[in-house]
Amino acid sequence: MHKVLIVSANPFSKSSNNGKTLESLFANFPKENLSQLFFTYSKNLDFDYCDNYFYLPDSIILHNLLSLKKQYGYVIGRKSINKKPVNNSFVSFFRRYFNSNNGFLNSNFLRDILWKFNDISKNRKLKEWIRLQSPDIIFFHAGGARFSYDIVGYISDVFEIPIFVYYTDDYILNPEYRSILQKLQHKRMYKFYPAMVERAKGCFAIGEMMATEYSKFFKKNFFPIMNQADFDKDGEINQDRNSSKEIISINYFGGLHLQRWKSIVRLGVIINKIALCNNLNIVVNIYTATHCTKDMFEQFERSKVNYRGILRGKELRDAQLNSDILLHVESDDVYYRSLTKLSVSTKLPEYLSTRNCILGFGPPEVASMRLLVDNNIGYYVNSGEDDIEVMNKLELLLADIELRKNIADRGYKYVCENLNPNIIRKQFEEQLNRL
Repeated sequence: MHKVLIVSANPFSKSSNNGKTLESLFANFPKENLSQLFFTYSKNLDFDYCDNYFYLPDSIILHNLLSLKKQYGYVIGRKSINKKPVNNSFVSFFRRYFNSNNGFLNSNFLRDILWKFNDISKNRKLKEWIRLQSPDIIFFHAGGARFSYDIVGYISDVFEIPIFVYYTDDYILNPEYRSILQKLQHKRMYKFYPAMVERAKGCFAIGEMMATEYSKFFKKNFFPIMNQADFDKDGEINQDRNSSKEIISINYFGGLHLQRWKSIVRLGVIINKIALCNNLNIVVNIYTATHCTKDMFEQFERSKVNYRGILRGKELRDAQLNSDILLHVESDDVYYRSLTKLSVSTKLPEYLSTRNCILGFGPPEVASMRLLVDNNIGYYVNSGEDDIEVMNKLELLLADIELRKNIADRGYKYVCENLNPNIIRKQFEEQLNRL
């Protein structure tokens, strides 16, 4: 089996979306065959999948500009787990401020400028680490910042390693832009995106929609590959979980970014009205690692949405399995719906594998909603409709247990037939070998 160097913003993780997606792809690889170069620190590094990490943060560029004593990144293994890299307060402020999508600032544009001060060819520590890993393949989980493309290209040239590229978010075809710098960055993408796709031995995208659109745009075949969930055992238990209950639980699992939290607040208000009018006991819960502002907490409280914090591992899975309805939402905001148009949520395969009913609430053109509607595996409510229409549709779902069961069964059948992890991993490995 190939030795693979994964290059991505985020490391392997059992909790973060990107980390979980990478784990689902490489689950069959021996961990001694995997190494990972990443750029955003996580305290939840997963050493069950990989023991060889190299962390290359923005902070070393700032440090090297201000200090004579140079830094070159951090080699992280299981034995060095307690040696957490230190990010000073200025760097933390820099990342928080420039990662904001507000105003005329754009983090990728400014980060690319910052990384222009870094000569990756002088990073002997990184080169020695790669030499020790001796990878056969670079698997590049690509984003919207050029510096990572430059680093991947350099590693490929120096060590003569082929590149495979994987896109899970669309930053080039559909996004709307709200600032001059965002437009400038988008213009730059039309140069470094095609250059990377052209040199890549193989190209992957999350979901059929993105693979189709990217194949047309780049005039090169993209292979669709989604997140998977191990489901055989879980799907066979608690067959009566959708039976009549005194309390109906509607649970959301995942991030609240991209203004998803506002959609949940709106739903919370409507569901509370339904509960009062129909004498129903309905609870809406959010399970997330997202940091909430005071305003978010206050709006959750007013809409009677319960913020439950983060769950991991068995606790997370048990909470999903014991839900009556699993909620997925997307924002109606023009900017955010453009970002999510081609991206399928990584949690949908997990949802489908629980044999519970999925409620989708968002714009009709977004890939996650299209997946539910086109395959008839979820109950979809168009967020563009007024509150009365939304209420009427939700009342039908909440009143009809058999409807929820039928939707859940179709979803489980779909995930078994189309998102079987063993089949997808085998197809993925075959693509690497073939290309």
